[in-house]
Amino acid sequence: MKKLLSIFLILCIAVGLLPSHGSAVESPFKGKVFSILGDSISTFAGYIPTDDGFNAEHLPTYPHNLLLTDVNETWWMQTVNAPGMTMLVNNSWSGSRVLTGGSAAYLTRCEQVHDNTGENSGTYPDIIAVYIGINDFNANLAIGNFSKLEDIYTEESGYITPETVAEAYAIMIHKMITLYDSSDIFILTLPANGTNKNTDSLASYNKAIRKIADYFECHLVDIANIEGYDYAKYTIDGLHPNEQGMDLITELFVRKLEGVYGSPEKESK
Repeated sequence: MKKLLSIFLILCIAVGLLPSHGSAVESPFKGKVFSILGDSISTFAGYIPTDDGFNAEHLPTYPHNLLLTDVNETWWMQTVNAPGMTMLVNNSWSGSRVLTGGSAAYLTRCEQVHDNTGENSGTYPDIIAVYIGINDFNANLAIGNFSKLEDIYTEESGYITPETVAEAYAIMIHKMITLYDSSDIFILTLPANGTNKNTDSLASYNKAIRKIADYFECHLVDIANIEGYDYAKYTIDGLHPNEQGMDLITELFVRKLEGVYGSPEKESK
């Protein structure tokens, strides 16, 4: 925990969330409510839904043996904790895809990142992180192409039945920006991994993800372009981030938040 706290403090000073000396800082996104739509990379036992019928098939990857045994080591909880946000819903499942399967994100899961239960009933997230697609890629599903909304949706006919990942991804994001019209959506690209080493195919996936993020005016967190990223060094098994890998994602995400919401105001003591 001491190491993790040090990472938080160094990261927050680096992006201007905490003063290096002699000033008081108020984070511009402190208190914001955060949700995730994801896959195994964003799971942790006890923090993902267990009542939608998928939990028996999609067990959480984390905690992983002796590595990442603390939820505060995950990229998403570090992101929430560093600037003082609040976690709302983590709709992440191991093995889940954008396009296929009963838990395909474009179907209903993309509209299940708000809370309608208990004391949080009616609470919608201020920030939504969408980090999904790696299982579609590893299954070699065709990425296809997306160019405009009319290709996937019309008021007269509704949504098409998607045949490619790009179509499903665009449907997913359109549903989200429609339901969560007051939320800021952050879309994460997919880094290289050791399960599927087809870099040309991965580049096509990320090109489509970037295009969809731009078309729907979402914020892009371009993990695929992290300088010096090496899955042999930053993952447990070639795919799932280890502690160092989680820290890299956290740093990039927090820097993106700071860029979107502006630098904190500093007041002299």
